[in-house]
Amino acid sequence: MLSSTNSNEDASVFKISSDLALVQTLDFITPVVNDPFIYGQIAAANSLSDVFAMGGEVINALNIVGFDSCNLAPEILGEILQGGAYKVKECGGIIVGGHTIETQQMYYGLSVTGRVHPDKFWANNTTINGNVLILTKPLGSGILSTAIKADLLSMEQIKEAATIMAQLNFYALKALDGIKVYGATDVTGFGFLGHLSEMLNENISFEIYEKNVPIIASAKEFADMGIIPEGSYKNREFAKHFIDKEADILLFDAQTSGGLLLAVGEKDAMLVVKRLKEVGYESSAIVGSAVSKSEFGIFLR
Repeated sequence: MLSSTNSNEDASVFKISSDLALVQTLDFITPVVNDPFIYGQIAAANSLSDVFAMGGEVINALNIVGFDSCNLAPEILGEILQGGAYKVKECGGIIVGGHTIETQQMYYGLSVTGRVHPDKFWANNTTINGNVLILTKPLGSGILSTAIKADLLSMEQIKEAATIMAQLNFYALKALDGIKVYGATDVTGFGFLGHLSEMLNENISFEIYEKNVPIIASAKEFADMGIIPEGSYKNREFAKHFIDKEADILLFDAQTSGGLLLAVGEKDAMLVVKRLKEVGYESSAIVGSAVSKSEFGIFLR
C-alpha cells in the first residue's frame, strides 16, 4: 500500500510491480440535474476525478446504481448509464459491469480502477514551502445544485452549471505533462477550504488570495439569497479551526465534480495556468501559496 490511510487521500494506491500501481476509488451521488443522461455524466465525472487527483489514468469502472424500478421507467436508467459510459470512454476507460439495488432514493456512481507509476502518484499532503496553489474549476456547484432542486435557475444557468460539473479533470493531466506536482486533491464534498486543510502538513501553512478564487457568478447571487446547502455549513464548522478569520460561505460550498487543487513550483505556476486554459479549464487561477508553518493552517489574504 503506497497511499496513506491517515490523510484522507482521494484514492488508494497499491503497488503491483516496479512500474505499476493500481489506483482504486468509488463514489456515487444523488441527482443534481433533471436530465438523466447529463446526471449520468456528472456522477461519472465526479467518481473518476479521484483517480486524476492521484495523477493516475483510468483503466475501467463498475456501475453503482440505486433505482426505483417500480415507479421509474427503465429508459431513465438506460440514459443514466449511457451518460456514465460516455464519460468513462472519454478518458480512455471502459465500463466492465456493475450492480443495481432497488431503492426509493436514486443514486449513481462508479467504482473505478486506474493505474499510475509507483514513484509518480500525487499525494495530498506533500506540498512544500514556496509552492503555488492552482484551482482548475470555479466554485459554486453545490449552491447551484440546491437552486436547481428549488427550480430557481434559468435554462442557461442550468446548462452552465451542468457543463462545469460534467467536465472531466482528465485533461488537466495533459496540461501538467512534464510539470512536477508536489501535492494535489480534488475539491468535492468538503468544499475548497475543507479539502485545502487536508493538504496541510507539519511544515507549512497556506496563504489564500481570496479574491483570486474562481466562483460561478450565478452561485454568488444565490448565496446572497441564502440558497446554501446544509453541507456547506457543516464544512465551515469543520474547517474554521484551521483559518485565521471568517471566510465567505462559498469557500466551504460542497462541490459536485469540482476541480483539482494543485501545488506546483513557483517557476511553473504561470505556465500551468496557461496550459490549463488551453485545454478547457477557462477559470483556472493561482489561488494561494504555501508558507512556513504558523499559528493557523490557512490565512486569508
